[in-house]
Amino acid sequence: MLLPERLSHSQLVQLFETVQTTKPAYAEICSLFKKIFSLQEDAMSACRPPVMSIVETRLDAQRQGGLPLVERGQILVDWASMESLFQRLCEAALGENEYLAAAAATMLEKSRSRALSLEHFGTLLISDDMTAFERQAADSDLQPEVLALLTYHSIWPSVAIHLNELKHHLPDSENWQQGYCPFCGSPPMLSSLAEDGARSLVCSFCRHTWTVPRLFCPYCENRDAETLGYFFSEAEPEYRVHTCQNCKSYLKSIDLRQSLRPFHPFLEAVMTAHLDMRAREDGYLDRTPVWVHIG
Repeated sequence: MLLPERLSHSQLVQLFETVQTTKPAYAEICSLFKKIFSLQEDAMSACRPPVMSIVETRLDAQRQGGLPLVERGQILVDWASMESLFQRLCEAALGENEYLAAAAATMLEKSRSRALSLEHFGTLLISDDMTAFERQAADSDLQPEVLALLTYHSIWPSVAIHLNELKHHLPDSENWQQGYCPFCGSPPMLSSLAEDGARSLVCSFCRHTWTVPRLFCPYCENRDAETLGYFFSEAEPEYRVHTCQNCKSYLKSIDLRQSLRPFHPFLEAVMTAHLDMRAREDGYLDRTPVWVHIG
């Protein structure tokens, strides 16, 4: 089964070894994600989300109207598998830093005692009702950002399976000139430059990738070279942070031509927190979801 950004075991080993050597400041968070990716891989074979139905006769009209293939609220989850994975992720987080460990211990206890409705919080996250998600998490004495992280990664196998089953409706040749994902309509978490210089965006929810113009702000669709810019560090030439003066947003980007490690967009997003800090200090807005930044 070919799933988004799925790397082989040897590629993951190489990736984490490279990161640990070249980016020691992120060794701790990478330790957690090494466990997350491994547990997700184990959970994938047992995950059986309900089949999503697509009305073929409506697809052309949807695409021509600039609508994504599905709405996030339509995505179906194998909740039993999700809950099992959530508890294993909590157990993995018990061995991390004090903050993550304490939050995970509370969530694990509440999940096992049925005091935490994972289906409810998972549905809020899928439906992008993060205001209610964060408020209700706080009301339940849970850390919203940690709950979002573990909930997102627990529903990920179901999302990935749906994308894999339906992505034949998303041809590589499709001219999708939008800043939101053609599969689920979510904003990007990262952009990348391929060997041929083409720029792609990576969805912050389903992780589907799609090609966009080099000069393009995905948040306001600005294409004006005078108001689009970027900054970078000579110490990390593979990274750029694209900025837009029109809507004051930013988006991190990785030039794959200058990176020697296997590419996993989620890991690249979380281990560039220092670039997020600089962009925010410069007055730019972060429009990516909380689960991309936990660390």
